[in-house]
Amino acid sequence: MALKNYVLILQFLLSVQKEELTCDVIYHRHAAYSFVGAYFAQKYHIPLVLEFNSSEVWKAKNWANHGVGINRLLKSIYTTSFALPVMRWVERYNFAPCNNGRNSFGRVEGLFVGIGR
Repeated sequence: MALKNYVLILQFLLSVQKEELTCDVIYHRHAAYSFVGAYFAQKYHIPLVLEFNSSEVWKAKNWANHGVGINRLLKSIYTTSFALPVMRWVERYNFAPCNNGRNSFGRVEGLFVGIGR
């Protein structure tokens, strides 16, 4: 994701902080670094519907193509020192509103083997 996208997300979050969010439910499609839906669900105590198609952590570990030579070394260092810890945190953060006992499926995280590991 380009730096300008992070700046836009930050500007959006800061602008919404000043307003009251009024909705019955929040729908959020899980992605590698996206947690804004879970953030608003927790902040405003609104139920979260989380679309979770696959673990970004699992994909980064098992499907990563790091290339060859120095490129492979640098991408491997980046993935293990930054990308995986951040994606692991985002996955756990996104599941937190789903695991608060208000859903009818029990602990949603338990449905997935190895999530965020």
